[in-house]
Amino acid sequence: MLLAGARRVLGSCAAATLQPRPIAPVAAARRLLSSQARQQRVPILIYHHVYPEGSDELGAATFETGSGVIGEAAFRSHLEFLRDEGWSVVGTSAVVEWLQGGGELPERAAVLHFDNGWLDSYTVVAPILEEFGFCATLFPITDVCSSPALPSPNPTPVSHPTPPPAARG
Repeated sequence: MLLAGARRVLGSCAAATLQPRPIAPVAAARRLLSSQARQQRVPILIYHHVYPEGSDELGAATFETGSGVIGEAAFRSHLEFLRDEGWSVVGTSAVVEWLQGGGELPERAAVLHFDNGWLDSYTVVAPILEEFGFCATLFPITDVCSSPALPSPNPTPVSHPTPPPAARG
């Protein structure tokens, strides 16, 4: 059912789309006048949680309480669909640049968004995205990140490709 819905949305690009808007006046005006810009749509697929199959959280999600909650297998099927149907997953920054009149997007560009920055975005989603060679944008809730009253959701240090400036000394 979800896959059929994704096919409908991606086929028509009617829901959750961005269209060019005049942001940088001259460049955007030129872009808006081009027929390609007037016709291109960019679907944005939005998720809240992607849980491993059989997890308690996935089992507890209902249609009313589990909006944006899917299992790992369903998420993989969404990415397989994108790959097999020739969609290019691009980052939000590429879409913003395109909207501002710079840069180009592939003809069949799509974006993946994850709300709230839950731990499963790191533990479940990131390895799958890497496997497919896709990128995504996470929107973490930042107002609680520095709260001393809340324990860290990930007490294990995460290695970064580039050490923070203080560590480079």
